[in-house]
Amino acid sequence: MKKLIMVLLLLLTFAGYAQTQIDSVNTLNQVLKFNQLNETTNTYLVYFQDSISGPKRNMEIWERTITKVQKKGVYKFIWNRYLSNGSYVNCEILSDINSFKPISE
Repeated sequence: MKKLIMVLLLLLTFAGYAQTQIDSVNTLNQVLKFNQLNETTNTYLVYFQDSISGPKRNMEIWERTITKVQKKGVYKFIWNRYLSNGSYVNCEILSDINSFKPISE
């Protein structure tokens, strides 16, 4: 029975890693890869940890939406941070398409 549970946990872990996607904004040597930036919505489980072996605390769900505003030549980022008490924090940022510099927050 223990072996069956271990095998199932191993398969579920592997299936979870197989389903994960690389984030659409990647950095390599501090250079953003703009060609990988797509209009999409991604959801993340975010947690805070004091050390590598320390417990995970303050788990939250964060959601990021990226859209292109064609007339203005900007990306619009919308972050929603869902807190454990049921409320959420919303942040919207406009960035220039060519330089990725923030225009407004």
